[in-house]
Amino acid sequence: MSSKTKNNELEYLFSSSNIKVLETRLLTHNMLDKLIEAEGTEEVLKILSAQGYNTSEVDPKDPHFYDSLVKREHTSLFKNLSKIVPDIKYFNFFLYTHDYLNIKALLKALCQGRDTDIHSDSGSIPYELLKKAIVEKNYSILTQNMSEGIAEALKAYSESMDPQTIDIILDKRCFMDMLNAAENSNSKFIIEYIRTYIDVTNLKNFLRLRKMGKDLGFAERVFSNGGSIKTEFFINLYNKKDDEVSSAFKGHKYESLITFGLSHLNKPGGLGAFELECENAIMDFVRKARYIAFGPEVVAGYIIAKETEFKNIRIIMAGKSAGLSSDKIRERLRKTYA
Repeated sequence: MSSKTKNNELEYLFSSSNIKVLETRLLTHNMLDKLIEAEGTEEVLKILSAQGYNTSEVDPKDPHFYDSLVKREHTSLFKNLSKIVPDIKYFNFFLYTHDYLNIKALLKALCQGRDTDIHSDSGSIPYELLKKAIVEKNYSILTQNMSEGIAEALKAYSESMDPQTIDIILDKRCFMDMLNAAENSNSKFIIEYIRTYIDVTNLKNFLRLRKMGKDLGFAERVFSNGGSIKTEFFINLYNKKDDEVSSAFKGHKYESLITFGLSHLNKPGGLGAFELECENAIMDFVRKARYIAFGPEVVAGYIIAKETEFKNIRIIMAGKSAGLSSDKIRERLRKTYA
C-alpha cells in the first residue's frame, strides 16, 4: 500500500459509510430460507432483485441461470467498490484465487497439448491477457510469485508428469501472494484473516490427507507456510494417533475444529461437514469487521460477506435443481455475515 494510504484509516470514511448502507442489503438467513422455499425461478429472481441483484439479463428458462448471475455480480462487486474505495487494487488479493485457478488450468492445458475452456473472469488480471502472457512466456504483468510459481510448476511437471504437482505448487504461491498483499495493507484484521485462512486450509488438508492414506512426504509438499501454526507442527503430528492429535490441540484456538473433524471424518459426508465447519469458523472471525466503524477492514468484511452470499445462492439453487429437500439444503449453507 502506498505511503499515502498506508495507516490512513480516515481515507476510508466515505467508503465505509457507503458499505454500511450496502450491508443492509446482504441476504440474511431468513432471506436464504425464502430462496429455499421459493416456488419457481420467477420467485427466486424477485427475492434477489429486491436485494439489489441485477436480474434483467437472466433467462428464467435457463436451469443454471444462477451461475451466470453470480459471475456477473462478482464482477460488478469490484467494479462498484472501485468507485468508492480509495484504491481497489489493494484488495486484489481477494481475486488471486481466481488468477491462480486460471494459471493452473492454462499450464495443464499447455503441458498436455490441449485447449481449455475452464476459466474464471473474476481474477485481478483479465483472462485473455493472462493467457497471452503464459503462451508467450512474458510474465511482466504477473506478480513475482506467479512468475516464479509458473517456472517451478513447469519444472516439477516435466520431472513427474503429474498434473497434481502444478496444483500443489501454485496453491502455495497463491497463499504467498495473498499474505504479501495483506501485510502491505498494514491492517491487523486483514493479515489475521489471511493467516486464519491458511491455518484452516492446512487443517483441512491435514485430516483429509490422513484419511486418504497419503504418506508424510506427500503431505509435507501440500502444507502452506504463512499461517499462525507452523507447518512443522502438522508434519510432526501427521502420523500420530487421533487421541495424540487431539491432545496436541488442547487449549488451542482450533481445538473445537480439530475435535469436530476427528469425530466426523469417518462418518458418511464427514469431510463435507468438516469443510463446512471450517468455513463457518472463518466467518466467525470475519464478523468482527461488522463492529469496526471505518477502515480497510470494513471493505474486506463486505467483500467476504458477498463471496459467501454468492456461494450460498449456488448451494441453494444447485440443491433445488438436484431435488434435495429443504432441510438438506439448509445443512449445507454457510454462515452469513449479516
